[in-house]
Amino acid sequence: MVRPADILNARILVVDDQEANVFLLESMLRMAGYASVESTTNPKEVCDLHRKNRYKPDPARSPNARHGRIPGDGRPEGN
Repeated sequence: MVRPADILNARILVVDDQEANVFLLESMLRMAGYASVESTTNPKEVCDLHRKNRYKPDPARSPNARHGRIPGDGRPEGN
């Protein structure tokens, strides 16, 4: 069973090209009690951040996670 503490300690990566969106979502997550939130507006940083932090994608929330890929990972769409 997943405990509330496990949820609040989940590693979260926020990525958007609009700095205001990133700031807003990161602020809301921190105010809600999430302890490990990292963000970027640079798509070239996403793969390195993902490798460094070992994020576990939630297929229900990320359409790219359903396909086991990260945008910009060098693999063609649909693979």
